[in-house]
Amino acid sequence: MLSAPIVIEPATGDIIDLAAMKLFLRIDGSALDDEIGMHVMAVVADIEQMTSTRLADQVVEIRADRFADLDHLSVGPVQDIVQLRYQDVSGVETNLAPDAYELFGAGLAMGIRPSQGNVWPSTRPVAGPIAVQLQVGYGDALPANISMAIKMAVRSRFDGTPFDLFGATVNDRLWL
Repeated sequence: MLSAPIVIEPATGDIIDLAAMKLFLRIDGSALDDEIGMHVMAVVADIEQMTSTRLADQVVEIRADRFADLDHLSVGPVQDIVQLRYQDVSGVETNLAPDAYELFGAGLAMGIRPSQGNVWPSTRPVAGPIAVQLQVGYGDALPANISMAIKMAVRSRFDGTPFDLFGATVNDRLWL
């Protein structure tokens, strides 16, 4: 079983440029800049929580009970594996050499497996003996549809009108 991701290095910078957001909202001046920025942060946090997707670049750590749990990572998009460590059967924490494993898959469907010729080592039989730090996020390549969804959800929060991000039916709306 995989744990929820824990942020090790938070995102820096803006996922949506303030000037672009203000243009989308048709707002001049700087009086509302802080409010707009808070709405953007709230919408991004909601999207990340609901989708297990990290929009801005950051480093997160997930813990696994066994190596097979890494076949499908619970967070993405994964750019790189920063570190993979485990507790061996005697409880000693050991970093696995980067050439002992590889990232596979694409997009949001990625996993980690032993590289060719390698096998996973034995671990201590406790909860979460495997820790993986991952560089996640879209970097400078945030998809246009996600950027537009953020802008529309911010507009919704800003002017108080509902925006249905996920296309739910009238009876089960997820309002942002």
